[in-house]
Amino acid sequence: MNARRLVPILVAVTIARSAAAQDSLAIKGADRETMMQIAQVVATTTERGLPIDPVIGDAQFAALMRAPGPRIVTAARDAAARLEQARDALAPTPTPGDIVAGADALKYVSRETLRRIRQARPDRPVAVHIGLLIQLVSTKVSVERAEKTVLELIKRNAKNEILADLGNAVNQDIKRGRAPDDALSQSLNALLGPNAAGTAAADLTNTATPPKKKP
Repeated sequence: MNARRLVPILVAVTIARSAAAQDSLAIKGADRETMMQIAQVVATTTERGLPIDPVIGDAQFAALMRAPGPRIVTAARDAAARLEQARDALAPTPTPGDIVAGADALKYVSRETLRRIRQARPDRPVAVHIGLLIQLVSTKVSVERAEKTVLELIKRNAKNEILADLGNAVNQDIKRGRAPDDALSQSLNALLGPNAAGTAAADLTNTATPPKKKP
């Protein structure tokens, strides 16, 4: 089959699959040219074996924010690029959930952070751990502190329920007016404690600034 004929077929197939997964690939406010370019991005993403939902979702969000066509397409392309970067950083066998979470995390952290998470938890899903990382950083916990916390929890085989409870507890403390890093320390002490995780709470709640020595 001629390559020029194959591309439109792939685009059409991708649109059909996207419609089944998301009701419709139609993006409100996007003109025909914009839609064609987005469909091509989606087709390429599919060919590379990557999830397409984040690509469509970011394009839809850009359109919702009344972005012009070129910016909507850029949003789709950037999402596709992050997906590929996340898959590479979380190699060799990331799950689709890992890739999506990793791509979202790349809005806040570097690929090196994702690689360290993979090294700490090889051959096992990390989507929940990356989700906690995103939750912490998005609430203004420092990236370094958030990464250290996630890596330590991986080391101690913390259950997914603990990860979810920790993120929610930090959010609640921040809403009450506590500083983000302090909220993390408080929540770690409350959730882990010496009986639940040995010295984990102490390890994680140590601040970067050492205590002042008495004169």
